[in-house]
Amino acid sequence: MPLDPTAPVRVVRRFEEPAERVFDAWLDPLVAGRWLFATPTGTMVQVAIDARVGGSYEIVERREGDEVEHVGAYFRLDRPRSLAFTLWVPKYSQETSRISVDVAPLEAGCELTLTHRDLDPADHAVAEAGWTTALENLAATLAQGRHDGCGSLAGDPDFPDLAEKRPRRLRMSVHQESATDAAGVEPQEWPRPVAEGLAFLRTGIVNVFLVGRPGAGDRNWVLVDAGLPGWADSIADAAARRFGERARPAAIVLTHGHFDHVGALETLADRWDAPIYAHAMELPYLTGRSAYPPPDPTVGGGAMATLSWLYPRGPIDLGDRVHPLPEDGTVPGLPGWRWVATPGHTPGHVSFFRDADRALIAGDAFVTTRQESALAMMAQRREIHGPPKYYTCDWEAARRSVEALAALDPETAGTGHGEPLSGEVLRVGLQALARDFDRAAVPTYGRYVGRPARADATGVVSVPRDVPHPLLRLGAGFAVGFALGTAVQRLTRDRRA
Repeated sequence: MPLDPTAPVRVVRRFEEPAERVFDAWLDPLVAGRWLFATPTGTMVQVAIDARVGGSYEIVERREGDEVEHVGAYFRLDRPRSLAFTLWVPKYSQETSRISVDVAPLEAGCELTLTHRDLDPADHAVAEAGWTTALENLAATLAQGRHDGCGSLAGDPDFPDLAEKRPRRLRMSVHQESATDAAGVEPQEWPRPVAEGLAFLRTGIVNVFLVGRPGAGDRNWVLVDAGLPGWADSIADAAARRFGERARPAAIVLTHGHFDHVGALETLADRWDAPIYAHAMELPYLTGRSAYPPPDPTVGGGAMATLSWLYPRGPIDLGDRVHPLPEDGTVPGLPGWRWVATPGHTPGHVSFFRDADRALIAGDAFVTTRQESALAMMAQRREIHGPPKYYTCDWEAARRSVEALAALDPETAGTGHGEPLSGEVLRVGLQALARDFDRAAVPTYGRYVGRPARADATGVVSVPRDVPHPLLRLGAGFAVGFALGTAVQRLTRDRRA
């Protein structure tokens, strides 16, 4: 009898644990990271779960050098009896499937029924085997210690060394009330405040910062970075709302000159007749003398990285409108702020710090979203990451820069990509990134891994040789193997003849 192509995959398993514990194990990031989509030889990179109807999740595991994303959204949550969500694994399929999990309480324990719909019939056997193994791993995970009331193993007396048992590369999702929400600002009202006298505007995939008190007036505020091309009017409108109509900045200062941070720069500088400042090591890329080192699409992590070979790398030519930042660390137009050298992402990258309240504008020295992934970038979930991998050309310098920023012990931070963070969440996360930078931030493979680009005051001096994309290497390996196999078969036939 032929298989029904519309029939779902169904897996049933009994658990000794109560239904509440089994249900919660799907939604607690710390627990889920130990079993859900986890393979024996893989390393869990990220587990981000927004456990609400309409909320999304992203679980990323590194497998043989590639980061495999599992993403989807929840469309039913009925604790402890039922949850349902979509699943998309971009590496393996362009199709989205649906999964429902029904948990029936029993006198002792519970029975779980998992139903996986909208699968290609050719994938049914693999899916059934995969979910059977996953549920076995769930049972083993739950058996290691009693659950607390929130579904987390943290703090469980039977699991005291949880931090040591946690996957080394696991990054938990940060759930923090936005400072703007706490201030009563609706999300559509831009610019949004970050700290006293500091606000930000998201321009597509990147943030710009407006520094100065509200209503400051003409020449009494400063713009940090200039976003993507085509955003000049939006930035000018946001500045007018915050500082007053026709309020021009005293200066435009740059964390660095990558295309997504200078896209509206020339238009705004002309409109406002404003001087521009950047670190001296950044000037070659802003005055037409040198292009940046090529981006590296081989680092993995998602579509933003894969497509990075398309991104402009300059240079632009601002002529005598751009000036080096003062060597004494002061920032033109911003008393109380100082610039901090944070190279690595680019040769002349800087961050800006205000000692009075420990407010930090970090640029891309670190970011608060996983910028390599288009899905993560759209979700804008607050979590601390290293600099965008595809455009970082010196990983050792980048590590030292993160260490320097962590040593400042910032209270609030705005970054080039992602939402602002503050308080203990920021400090603990930044310290963890500095402490475990090589594992948490540096890609396992890439053009600049262990071989930085070299630059001086004239621009790029040398870049390491390009490296093949891992998928191309895999394809080449198959091709060589196929060719060798064909040659052996021909030799065997010739000898028999």
